[in-house]
Amino acid sequence: MDQMVQTYSCKRKTKRWPMTFFFNIIDVGALAACIVWLTKNPQWNEKKCYRRRIFLMELGYDLIQSHLEQRQHQPQALQKGVRIAMQAIGLTVATSQPITVSTDTAKQRCHLCPRERDRKVVTHCSSCNIPCCPDHHKVICTVCSETFLG
Repeated sequence: MDQMVQTYSCKRKTKRWPMTFFFNIIDVGALAACIVWLTKNPQWNEKKCYRRRIFLMELGYDLIQSHLEQRQHQPQALQKGVRIAMQAIGLTVATSQPITVSTDTAKQRCHLCPRERDRKVVTHCSSCNIPCCPDHHKVICTVCSETFLG
């Protein structure tokens, strides 16, 4: 069993024993789930020699699917890397409008304009939350759009 657990493991290098214990529980539980699944469905991917790997990939995706669907409807809460990863696996992420800060707070300088222009704005990029003027934002600032578009 130890050899099978070691073949596909989620363990990470950590100095915290509760995390090590948790990773071991996940590994043993995934192995047990795979054995039960293959016992119930012996013809599932019968011709492939890496059935356990396929099972673990599907198990992981199924476990996070509901969380991904919930998060894809909250674009302001997603970090840039998470949005890119979600788009890479084919999920559509809703875009949000630029955040407008209330007028009682101080205006900030546009992060993308040269300092000599000294443009004070109240709008922020919805992706990275930097202040940006109307010349530099559409739905997100030009820096983030370059990251998302290529």
